[in-house]
Amino acid sequence: MPEAGRLIRQIAMGPTLYRGRLKALREEQPRYARVATPEEIHAVQLARLNSVWTRCVERVPFYRRWVSEHSLPPRFRELSDLREFPKLTKETLQEHADEVFEHGRIKSSVLTGGSTGAPVRYPWSTADACSAFANMYTGRAWWGIRPFDAQVAFWGHSHAFGTDRRRHLRAAKRRIGYLASNTAALSAYDLGLEAMSRQYRRLQRLRPAYLYGYTSALFRLAKYIESVPLPVPFGSPLKGVIMTSETVTAGDMALIERVFGAPAIVEYGAAEIGPVAYSSPGADGLRVFWNSFIVQADGDGNAVITTIGNRLFPLINYDIGDAVDAGSETLLELRGITGRTADVVRIGTRAGGVREVIGRVVVHVLKSHPDVLAIQIRQTGPRAIDVLLAAHVPIDVPAARARLLDQMTGEYPDLSPECIRVRHVREPTLTVAGKTQLLV
Repeated sequence: MPEAGRLIRQIAMGPTLYRGRLKALREEQPRYARVATPEEIHAVQLARLNSVWTRCVERVPFYRRWVSEHSLPPRFRELSDLREFPKLTKETLQEHADEVFEHGRIKSSVLTGGSTGAPVRYPWSTADACSAFANMYTGRAWWGIRPFDAQVAFWGHSHAFGTDRRRHLRAAKRRIGYLASNTAALSAYDLGLEAMSRQYRRLQRLRPAYLYGYTSALFRLAKYIESVPLPVPFGSPLKGVIMTSETVTAGDMALIERVFGAPAIVEYGAAEIGPVAYSSPGADGLRVFWNSFIVQADGDGNAVITTIGNRLFPLINYDIGDAVDAGSETLLELRGITGRTADVVRIGTRAGGVREVIGRVVVHVLKSHPDVLAIQIRQTGPRAIDVLLAAHVPIDVPAARARLLDQMTGEYPDLSPECIRVRHVREPTLTVAGKTQLLV
């Protein structure tokens, strides 16, 4: 159990701060309590899609232009009509950000870009947060995990709050959120043996109900525990280990279940839309939250997602940047997702050694830069990297490098600054398929 004082504060704070999210969860869970037929789901999705699309056409500046530019129909006859729509990409949303944010009317947003290196800001509201929470805990409930169960999250660290004047406010809000949700956070970015040892000792003290985090962070901790070897650091069995944000293999799941003695659970989603699908007991694939999303695969096997929930800015035929094995034609189950890997780079230390660093930490430090379109990393030697900042206008490279070094050496004090170079480029390097990727 968590420390008594922390538990008492959480019990008092959590249900109060999360009242709206809990209400959304109570409304959403019953939809998945029984097995709906594909015909029933199709009817619900088509009705919700037309309702969302009507609002887009009538009220959203970006989509009013989108309709005129691409001669789009006012209604959908079938879900398959989406395949005839132009794809909505991160680059398009970034290019037309003024329309997306309704010429300054929309103030609240979420910033993404950790796995691709292309940061994009999306409108985000309280309703979006409630919907994401409802889907998340609908999926977790399939494994017996409830809101406010004690969790340890292997996630981002202090650099994710930025360096502007509002960073302390963001950090305070995150601490309050962790306290209210009964979450203890451990850094997912420190990959050394000493860090693994510290995390193991923390887990011994915290005794969570479940773990949550990047696949790579959980995998490395499991490998450390197995290789030492060490006993499982929990006083009681875990309800599960939830892996997210990176590709999960059968080997990853087998290791997690073997070491932690708990189910390996997969969450698929993205920062800009929240959880899209969850694994469930006894099933091989991931169950799509069909009341919130229509998931399709294009001819190349890439995921295209349409949001049909109560979103501030709907995403219609959105190219999320992942390859999927969609399973059936109804797209209610995803057999697998590929395309998000743990991008690790090697950087020299002051003592002459080499440290492995997860590349997304660089993105999280620099992605709030207003002029940067993409952030990419090139390994230029066995212990040196170039950080490439793609921007169409000149940027202050020395200032960007100083900011990066300040944050990176705060996280990894032994890094050698000489091994990190920052460069400005006009355009990001794209894959053959035209995608932005972090490592080039």
